[in-house]
Amino acid sequence: MAGSERFWLHQVLGGIETRRDRDAEFEAVAPRFEELEALLVAVGKQSREVLQGVSEAELARERVVQADNRPVDGRYAILHVLEHGGQHLGVGATSASPGSSTR
Repeated sequence: MAGSERFWLHQVLGGIETRRDRDAEFEAVAPRFEELEALLVAVGKQSREVLQGVSEAELARERVVQADNRPVDGRYAILHVLEHGGQHLGVGATSASPGSSTR
């Protein structure tokens, strides 16, 4: 979840290069709970900083996500992070990808 949040909020919305290695995220292991907790706290702190600095214009501006070459606006990036977190926590879907079905 930390990698996804970094990518969507920090990079897509905030313009901060994250150099994401998505495949490695599925293999990562934190030896202790405290290390994972510290990572999530640090990512959350930076996410709040990004969100506090985002203007209305940046929320509305479309940008192309390089992973699949589709245009999204800043609001979509935020909703995507919320939905992704909800999926991991067992909460139902909150939004759909542009052009996809909600089934």
